[in-house]
Amino acid sequence: MAELNMTINADKTERHMLDRENRDTQDFKQLGTNINQDIEVAARIWKAREAMRAYHKIWLSKNPISLRNKMKLFNSTVRPHIVQNLHAVPIRRAQADKLDVLHRQFIRRVAGIFWPRRAGNTETYKLGECLPISVEIIKLRWRFLGHILRLPNGVPAKKAMQLYYTERFHGTVAIRRKHRGHAFTSLPSLLAEEFALLKGRRFELTGGALRGIGEFTTREHLQKLTVVAADRQKWRVLADAVADGALRRWRARENRRQHIRDGEEDAEIDPDDEGDIQAQMTPAPRGRRAR
Repeated sequence: MAELNMTINADKTERHMLDRENRDTQDFKQLGTNINQDIEVAARIWKAREAMRAYHKIWLSKNPISLRNKMKLFNSTVRPHIVQNLHAVPIRRAQADKLDVLHRQFIRRVAGIFWPRRAGNTETYKLGECLPISVEIIKLRWRFLGHILRLPNGVPAKKAMQLYYTERFHGTVAIRRKHRGHAFTSLPSLLAEEFALLKGRRFELTGGALRGIGEFTTREHLQKLTVVAADRQKWRVLADAVADGALRRWRARENRRQHIRDGEEDAEIDPDDEGDIQAQMTPAPRGRRAR
């Protein structure tokens, strides 16, 4: 800093200690994003609503602007407020569902669909010609991961990833620290969960580069993914495949929800879906729509 004639303003310098016990109550920003995902998601929702309100006259159904042009305006002015930096935030499934609900509400407003007219979730995305926000966040996360993996080893983000997988795991035997309470959602756990969505397509998509890799949990797996990320085109195909797997999972959950709403609680679960779908369901809309 002396060579560049730079100084630190001590009055504006903040120091924070991250610890597990106070993780849910901490409230400060790191690189423009709040470290507390609850506060960050709430801020994204508030800013998106404000941006939506600013263009209220454009969304009116009597406005002669076509739906396609309205969606272009929506995707350039409102959608960025929802997805900004969320690919680098370990949001929980319930929070992702909340963002999906908000996104669908906005699309219906842009399309001029109000009570008593109705549009199902799948129909709403067809009208907007878009994907669920939760799926888009996953796609952005994997594209961002590829960018990080292509950086030099001295970059802090790259060093942090290598340090995490080196200290947390030793060889192929996981050394897990036990903590009281529920397991916190973290970016490595989300990446491991999303990597599993590829299932048997890993070998096919990477030309054998991920041979024998069935999960993303160790530094060896990180190194093999780094080799794949060096080829931008190959990594783009891999990221799109992860997003396709997330979309299939979303569709399976949506089909299951629809069966339950129709009173078919014993309906069969899509074999492509993973995990306990019923435990991941979002509640049915309340009010008139529920009746």
